[in-house]
Amino acid sequence: MQLELALHAPEPVDLVEVARLSGWLYEAGDRWVPARELCAALDITDRQIRHLAASSRGQIVSSPGSPGYKHVRHCDPEEVNAITGRLEHQAKLMGTRAGEIRKAFHAVRS
Repeated sequence: MQLELALHAPEPVDLVEVARLSGWLYEAGDRWVPARELCAALDITDRQIRHLAASSRGQIVSSPGSPGYKHVRHCDPEEVNAITGRLEHQAKLMGTRAGEIRKAFHAVRS
């Protein structure tokens, strides 16, 4: 039996929406804005916020464990170091998991 995986490319990014979110966060100033506040203010979902942030070329800052979203112009060096450290750690964990999946797949195929 072969499983069907629903793999598809992410939605193309809307640069106007990236600019709108980035501008909103810039105007919000030196504070972390929770996703729920952004959802209400911009009428978008938290998934859309994550997608826009990931497509912002570093202008919109957030990571697992952060208190929300912030424009990079309002971040201090400690915040940037903490955010980038968490993202790099998450990337390492994901790489490890990918290797484990690959290894497990080859083990069951031999």
